Amino acid sequence: MNRVAVYLFFCLCVLMGCDGGSESEPMPEMETEPEVVFADIIVGDGAELEEGMLVSLTYTVTETRTGRVIDSSDEGILLPVHEWTNVLSFLVGSASVPEGLNQGVVGMKPGGTRIIEIPSDLAFPDGVEGLLLANTNIIMEVAFLALPETEILTPGQGTPKEIGDQVSVLFEARLSDGTVELETVVTVNGERVDSVYDFILGDRLTPRAFGGNPASSGGNPQLIEVMTGMHYGMQGMLPGETRRITLSPAHGLGSRSSSTDTTPADSTLTVDVELIG
Repeated sequence: MNRVAVYLFFCLCVLMGCDGGSESEPMPEMETEPEVVFADIIVGDGAELEEGMLVSLTYTVTETRTGRVIDSSDEGILLPVHEWTNVLSFLVGSASVPEGLNQGVVGMKPGGTRIIEIPSDLAFPDGVEGLLLANTNIIMEVAFLALPETEILTPGQGTPKEIGDQVSVLFEARLSDGTVELETVVTVNGERVDSVYDFILGDRLTPRAFGGNPASSGGNPQLIEVMTGMHYGMQGMLPGETRRITLSPAHGLGSRSSSTDTTPADSTLTVDVELIG
């Protein structure tokens, strides 16, 4: 038998599992990790989401056993939506949402819509009493909100601010009719004085982060922290820069309105913000 024939015979034995006449043992079953599967309905435009980036979504959750919708951003039962805007905002990779959702939104673009199938191990493995049985996969349809419009009014210089950085700002937020609703102004001896306000980009994205309502009336600068559009619109700002950010209700204060508030529900706000440091 020549060398070529020997080689072919050897390859045939490997493929057929022969070992010189003995019966081959069955291959062991491979254990596979649960995987997140997704499909884009609308791709969107702009930069793709990566870990550590901010995302704001509306969503529905369907359980796969019955096809029943068990939650949405309008309800906010399973996930920490903003009480006034009914929008879910989080940093990709954070523990504030299930790991399967973190994985499923990576690569999305602003304005995009995606369907994500999440295995129970990466969603709610123990279930949710009265809502979701244990070991049940879920399907989420998520829509990534388009980003707020921004305009540089005065350029700055230095190191740009990004998520996780502390910022010190002066700002004025106006309604479409020009009425000033929020501003960094205090009164000292009867005179109006600008007061610098500090917060961290990407932090305190909902009123719950303050243990409830961060302000009982309009005009409180603290409200700027829970307008998620500010956390988007200020990314990349340079010290000394003044920027105009237009906030839709979904990125602003949403439906927030009461007898003590001057801001009408579902208002669009124009915010001129100066980055002090």
